[in-house]
Amino acid sequence: MNHHFAIIEPLYQELSEIAGYLWERGWAELNAGNISIRLANVSEHTFQDLAISETFSLPAPIPALANEFVLITGTGRRMRQIAKQPKEHTMIVSVHSNATTYHIYYTSFGQQIKPTSELPTHLACHGVLKTNKPNYNTILHTHPSDLISFSHHPDMNNEELINKTLWKMHPETVVFAPTGMGFIPYQIPGNTVIANATIAKLATKNTILWQKHGAFAVGTSITQAFDVIDVLNKSAAMYLQCKAAGFEPTGLTEAEMSELMEVYKDFGK
Repeated sequence: MNHHFAIIEPLYQELSEIAGYLWERGWAELNAGNISIRLANVSEHTFQDLAISETFSLPAPIPALANEFVLITGTGRRMRQIAKQPKEHTMIVSVHSNATTYHIYYTSFGQQIKPTSELPTHLACHGVLKTNKPNYNTILHTHPSDLISFSHHPDMNNEELINKTLWKMHPETVVFAPTGMGFIPYQIPGNTVIANATIAKLATKNTILWQKHGAFAVGTSITQAFDVIDVLNKSAAMYLQCKAAGFEPTGLTEAEMSELMEVYKDFGK
């Protein structure tokens, strides 16, 4: 492989690490979940030694992604496979200058796998992120068990209550997830309704709970997106543990949460 391609090698190492965590935590059963990263400082020259697909059409133009490159996981790929062989189970999508078509650079070197079926949603979201949150170049969708279980609770059916409940469970959640989660009531996975609702939520939220299905997070890196879901999932687990033990958790008070938000208001900036 040419030395230009080596500039994204650290991304594969990080992808391998996070995919392994998803599998170990039980958040990636079978071929569940998908990851995409909008690449910086690359060009066609970077991928000159890779096999190229035919040209495909996007469902709708995405002007913000003209001439952009996105690394994305393949359809039917297991996170446990990606953890061991990230190049073999991902590919690079190159959006053309017309913003209406794209082709694929295959990184598997042995088979021409297809991108995740969620590709249109990922690309549409990347277009929104590039326009409104340009530092956010990563999308992670996974199935965190405790958050999904939490979303089945009959009372946890609105965004305000969900976030207050999760924040109250642990100080770390207030600090690391200060904007909380967006909430989308159950929809059939993969349909355009959930895709459009997710894109709309990105205006105010970086992490979204898909009821009875999973979590969707955007971040400046795969690690950051994973970490926020991890923190929120722990709060959900603690809440469910308290309920299973037969008592209602007291949680942090409103005053305690306000104090945390004030003390750590510049954290991470």
